[in-house]
Amino acid sequence: MKILSKLFATAMLLSVASLAHADPLLCSSGAAYEGSLDESDVTWEGSDADDCYGAVDGNDSASAVGDAFGGIWEELTKADDIGDSPVTSTGSYMGVDFELTSDNGTSGDWTLSWAENTAGALPLTLDFTVGIKGADSYGLWFFDDITFASDPNTGTGTWSISWLNNGGNNPNISHFTLYVREGTTTVAEPATLGLLGLSMLGLGYARRRRTAS
Repeated sequence: MKILSKLFATAMLLSVASLAHADPLLCSSGAAYEGSLDESDVTWEGSDADDCYGAVDGNDSASAVGDAFGGIWEELTKADDIGDSPVTSTGSYMGVDFELTSDNGTSGDWTLSWAENTAGALPLTLDFTVGIKGADSYGLWFFDDITFASDPNTGTGTWSISWLNNGGNNPNISHFTLYVREGTTTVAEPATLGLLGLSMLGLGYARRRRTAS
Protein backbone atom coordinates (compact mmCIF):
# COMPACT_ATOMS: atom_id res chain seq x y z
CA MET A 1 0.00 0.00 0.00
CA LYS A 2 2.88 2.37 0.80
CA ILE A 3 4.41 1.68 -2.60
CA LEU A 4 1.14 2.47 -4.35
CA SER A 5 0.75 5.67 -2.35
CA LYS A 6 4.25 6.76 -3.33
CA LEU A 7 3.49 5.92 -6.97
CA PHE A 8 0.35 8.04 -6.84
CA ALA A 9 2.21 10.96 -5.25
CA THR A 10 4.93 10.77 -7.89
CA ALA A 11 2.35 10.77 -10.67
CA MET A 12 0.63 13.82 -9.21
CA LEU A 13 3.92 15.70 -8.97
CA LEU A 14 4.81 14.86 -12.56
CA SER A 15 1.43 15.97 -13.83
CA VAL A 16 1.69 19.29 -11.96
CA ALA A 17 5.21 19.82 -13.28
CA SER A 18 4.01 19.27 -16.82
CA LEU A 19 1.53 22.14 -16.41
CA ALA A 20 4.25 24.65 -15.61
CA HIS A 21 5.45 27.06 -18.30
CA ALA A 22 8.76 26.06 -19.81
CA ASP A 23 11.84 28.26 -19.46
CA PRO A 24 13.16 29.90 -22.63
CA LEU A 25 14.90 27.25 -24.71
CA LEU A 26 14.99 28.25 -28.34
CA CYS A 27 16.70 31.65 -28.59
CA SER A 28 19.52 31.53 -31.14
CA SER A 29 18.48 28.03 -32.24
CA GLY A 30 19.73 27.44 -35.76
CA ALA A 31 21.15 30.95 -36.11
CA ALA A 32 21.69 31.71 -39.79
CA TYR A 33 23.68 34.90 -39.39
CA GLU A 34 26.29 36.33 -37.05
CA GLY A 35 24.58 37.61 -33.93
CA SER A 36 21.80 36.04 -31.92
CA LEU A 37 18.31 36.69 -30.61
CA ASP A 38 17.30 37.47 -27.07
CA GLU A 39 13.94 37.61 -25.30
CA SER A 40 14.49 41.33 -24.71
CA ASP A 41 14.65 42.07 -28.47
CA VAL A 42 10.85 42.36 -28.46
CA THR A 43 8.80 43.61 -25.52
CA TRP A 44 5.11 43.93 -24.76
CA GLU A 45 3.91 46.37 -22.12
CA GLY A 46 7.45 46.55 -20.71
CA SER A 47 7.94 42.77 -20.46
CA ASP A 48 10.38 40.65 -22.47
CA ALA A 49 9.18 37.76 -24.60
CA ASP A 50 8.88 34.36 -22.90
CA ASP A 51 10.93 32.68 -25.62
CA CYS A 52 12.34 33.30 -29.08
CA TYR A 53 13.53 31.40 -32.12
CA GLY A 54 16.01 32.26 -34.87
CA ALA A 55 17.33 33.95 -36.76
CA VAL A 56 16.71 31.47 -39.56
CA ASP A 57 16.62 31.68 -43.35
CA GLY A 58 13.34 32.02 -45.19
CA ASN A 59 9.94 33.52 -44.49
CA ASP A 60 8.04 33.23 -41.23
CA SER A 61 4.63 31.56 -41.30
CA ALA A 62 2.01 30.13 -38.97
CA SER A 63 3.38 26.64 -39.54
CA ALA A 64 6.91 27.83 -38.71
CA VAL A 65 5.60 29.26 -35.44
CA GLY A 66 3.97 25.91 -34.68
CA ASP A 67 7.21 24.09 -35.40
CA ALA A 68 9.06 26.42 -33.01
CA PHE A 69 6.60 26.69 -30.12
CA GLY A 70 4.07 23.92 -30.69
CA GLY A 71 0.32 24.13 -31.25
CA ILE A 72 -1.77 25.51 -34.09
CA TRP A 73 -1.30 29.18 -34.89
CA GLU A 74 -3.10 31.69 -37.08
CA GLU A 75 -1.70 34.78 -38.75
CA LEU A 76 -3.58 37.70 -37.18
CA THR A 77 -2.11 40.60 -39.15
CA LYS A 78 1.04 41.65 -41.01
CA ALA A 79 2.58 45.09 -41.41
CA ASP A 80 4.20 44.64 -44.82
CA ASP A 81 6.20 46.74 -47.31
CA ILE A 82 7.52 48.95 -44.53
CA GLY A 83 9.24 52.06 -45.87
CA ASP A 84 10.02 55.43 -44.31
CA SER A 85 7.01 55.64 -42.01
CA PRO A 86 5.01 53.42 -39.63
CA VAL A 87 2.65 50.94 -41.26
CA THR A 88 -0.73 49.91 -39.87
CA SER A 89 -2.51 46.60 -40.53
CA THR A 90 -5.64 44.97 -39.12
CA GLY A 91 -7.06 41.54 -38.33
CA SER A 92 -9.76 39.80 -36.29
CA TYR A 93 -9.76 36.80 -33.98
CA MET A 94 -12.44 35.29 -31.70
CA GLY A 95 -14.77 38.28 -31.86
CA VAL A 96 -12.08 40.93 -31.40
CA ASP A 97 -10.69 43.36 -34.00
CA PHE A 98 -6.97 44.17 -33.75
CA GLU A 99 -4.92 47.00 -35.26
CA LEU A 100 -1.12 46.77 -35.44
CA THR A 101 1.24 49.68 -36.10
CA SER A 102 4.99 49.13 -36.38
CA ASP A 103 7.91 51.42 -37.23
CA ASN A 104 10.49 51.01 -39.96
CA GLY A 105 14.25 50.52 -39.78
CA THR A 106 16.18 48.04 -37.63
CA SER A 107 14.40 48.90 -34.37
CA GLY A 108 11.38 50.83 -33.26
CA ASP A 109 8.08 50.87 -31.44
CA TRP A 110 4.97 48.85 -32.07
CA THR A 111 1.41 49.40 -30.92
CA LEU A 112 -1.53 47.02 -30.80
CA SER A 113 -5.09 48.17 -30.17
CA TRP A 114 -8.24 46.07 -30.04
CA ALA A 115 -12.01 46.28 -29.73
CA GLU A 116 -14.89 43.84 -29.57
CA ASN A 117 -16.84 43.10 -32.71
CA THR A 118 -18.90 40.54 -30.76
CA ALA A 119 -20.43 41.37 -27.39
CA GLY A 120 -18.73 39.57 -24.50
CA ALA A 121 -15.57 38.69 -26.45
CA LEU A 122 -13.40 40.64 -24.01
CA PRO A 123 -11.49 39.96 -21.90
CA LEU A 124 -9.64 37.50 -24.13
CA THR A 125 -6.50 35.55 -23.20
CA LEU A 126 -4.20 34.59 -26.06
CA ASP A 127 -0.71 33.39 -26.77
CA PHE A 128 0.89 35.50 -29.46
CA THR A 129 4.11 35.46 -31.43
CA VAL A 130 5.84 38.37 -33.14
CA GLY A 131 7.56 37.49 -36.41
CA ILE A 132 10.11 39.96 -37.78
CA LYS A 133 11.68 39.51 -41.21
CA GLY A 134 14.91 41.29 -42.13
CA ALA A 135 16.90 40.62 -45.31
CA ASP A 136 16.78 36.84 -45.93
CA SER A 137 15.99 35.66 -42.40
CA TYR A 138 13.46 36.06 -39.62
CA GLY A 139 13.10 35.80 -35.86
CA LEU A 140 10.13 34.78 -33.68
CA TRP A 141 9.28 36.01 -30.17
CA PHE A 142 6.68 34.18 -28.09
CA PHE A 143 4.41 35.74 -25.42
CA ASP A 144 2.42 33.37 -23.20
CA ASP A 145 -1.13 33.92 -21.91
CA ILE A 146 -1.61 37.64 -22.59
CA THR A 147 -5.00 39.01 -21.52
CA PHE A 148 -6.64 41.66 -23.67
CA ALA A 149 -9.10 43.61 -21.55
CA SER A 150 -11.85 46.05 -22.52
CA ASP A 151 -10.09 48.86 -20.63
CA PRO A 152 -7.40 49.69 -21.55
CA ASN A 153 -7.75 48.47 -25.13
CA THR A 154 -4.29 49.34 -26.40
CA GLY A 155 -0.75 48.17 -25.67
CA THR A 156 2.76 49.05 -26.78
CA GLY A 157 6.16 47.47 -27.14
CA THR A 158 9.58 47.79 -28.72
CA TRP A 159 11.56 45.63 -31.10
CA SER A 160 15.02 45.42 -32.61
CA ILE A 161 16.81 43.27 -35.17
CA SER A 162 19.85 41.82 -33.47
CA TRP A 163 21.27 39.60 -36.21
CA LEU A 164 23.60 40.68 -39.01
CA ASN A 165 23.21 40.15 -42.73
CA ASN A 166 25.93 38.89 -45.03
CA GLY A 167 27.31 42.41 -45.24
CA GLY A 168 27.81 42.56 -41.48
CA ASN A 169 24.98 45.04 -40.89
CA ASN A 170 21.62 44.88 -39.13
CA PRO A 171 19.10 44.45 -41.96
CA ASN A 172 16.10 46.75 -42.19
CA ILE A 173 12.74 45.23 -41.37
CA SER A 174 10.83 43.70 -44.27
CA HIS A 175 7.65 42.87 -42.38
CA PHE A 176 6.25 42.56 -38.88
CA THR A 177 3.68 39.82 -38.28
CA LEU A 178 1.49 38.81 -35.35
CA TYR A 179 0.43 35.17 -34.91
CA VAL A 180 -2.10 34.05 -32.29
CA ARG A 181 -3.62 30.98 -30.68
CA GLU A 182 -5.94 30.54 -27.74
CA GLY A 183 -4.18 30.77 -24.39
CA THR A 184 -3.78 27.20 -23.20
CA THR A 185 -2.65 25.15 -20.25
CA THR A 186 -0.18 22.43 -21.19
CA VAL A 187 -1.72 18.96 -21.02
CA ALA A 188 0.18 16.29 -19.10
CA GLU A 189 2.37 14.06 -21.26
CA PRO A 190 0.90 10.63 -22.17
CA ALA A 191 3.53 8.85 -20.05
CA THR A 192 2.53 10.94 -17.04
CA LEU A 193 -1.16 10.25 -17.62
CA GLY A 194 -0.41 6.55 -17.93
CA LEU A 195 1.48 6.55 -14.63
CA LEU A 196 -1.33 8.43 -12.93
CA GLY A 197 -3.91 5.98 -14.29
CA LEU A 198 -1.83 2.99 -13.16
CA SER A 199 -1.53 4.36 -9.65
CA MET A 200 -5.29 5.04 -9.46
CA LEU A 201 -5.97 1.47 -10.62
CA GLY A 202 -3.61 0.10 -7.98
CA LEU A 203 -5.23 2.14 -5.22
CA GLY A 204 -8.68 0.93 -6.31
CA TYR A 205 -7.51 -2.69 -6.24
CA ALA A 206 -5.97 -2.28 -2.78
CA ARG A 207 -9.18 -0.70 -1.49
CA ARG A 208 -11.30 -3.61 -2.80
CA ARG A 209 -8.96 -6.16 -1.13
CA ARG A 210 -9.20 -4.30 2.17
CA THR A 211 -13.02 -4.23 1.94
CA ALA A 212 -13.20 -7.92 1.08
CA SER A 213 -11.12 -8.87 4.12
